[in-house]
Amino acid sequence: MKTSPRCPICDSNFEALTKYKVSKFRIYFCGRCQIGFTYPRPPNLAGYYPGSYWGSPSFLGRLRGLIYSFFQFRRVRWLRKSIKGGKILDVGAGEANFGKSLAGQYQVSSIDAPFAKLANKKVLKIDFLSWRSRRKFDAVVFWESLEHTPEPEKYIRKAFSLLRKRGLMMVEYPRFDCLERKIFGKFWYHFDVPRHLVHFTDWGLRELMASNNLKIIDQRTVFAWEYTVGGLCASMSNFLGLPVLDFVRGRSWGLILALPLLILSMLIAPVSFIMGQSPIGLVIAKKVGDGES
Repeated sequence: MKTSPRCPICDSNFEALTKYKVSKFRIYFCGRCQIGFTYPRPPNLAGYYPGSYWGSPSFLGRLRGLIYSFFQFRRVRWLRKSIKGGKILDVGAGEANFGKSLAGQYQVSSIDAPFAKLANKKVLKIDFLSWRSRRKFDAVVFWESLEHTPEPEKYIRKAFSLLRKRGLMMVEYPRFDCLERKIFGKFWYHFDVPRHLVHFTDWGLRELMASNNLKIIDQRTVFAWEYTVGGLCASMSNFLGLPVLDFVRGRSWGLILALPLLILSMLIAPVSFIMGQSPIGLVIAKKVGDGES
């Protein structure tokens, strides 16, 4: 009798629930840690990240870059409200647009995967778990990047070790437990398999961080135009079988067909956010332990 795989998050050996089959991958959901995971995990993840993932010379690719850069303001606002200055580590930084948006009292270090095809030479391309640094940071941020890691708990522990006393960890992530995923199922844009290796629920991520000596000080749904509106448009496109507005590869040939869906998404997404059903979430946690409380 074929059994489902063990959960890579909590190593539970009970039968994980198969939620969806997307392409040649399955998404399992662990009832113990309340986190989903993509299976099987491809041995060569780099092959699923085309150069256009980080940027494309096409019209849509350049538009995507401008949009993503512009909407860094919400993350900048979160950080400035939480920390008045100091050293920041951006894990999964891409072209380091977040770091470019910060100036003055902040010193931002940007890191991404060794296979990342980046134009910005200042971004350190190295395996985060094997990276050795004597520096301590006032905040470590994962902006839509923790879900790309095969073992998120190890990344959280690594980030914890790099934080100063009472330093902050900030994670923005797709919410597996949102209404949009429940409606569109396997057509949900934010599954993005196999690049997204884990799929967080609010409870699952909160407990994962809390179990690693991080005190949750804020958790909320957020309205992220580039992910909330664009993602809803792409989910509807997937569901209807229309040419997807492909932000990753920078294809613009589906733009005309997607335009009505984009307008509809701009009307629906704010309502979804007001109802607490945004597909994007934020959690902010403070380092505790070693005698702290």
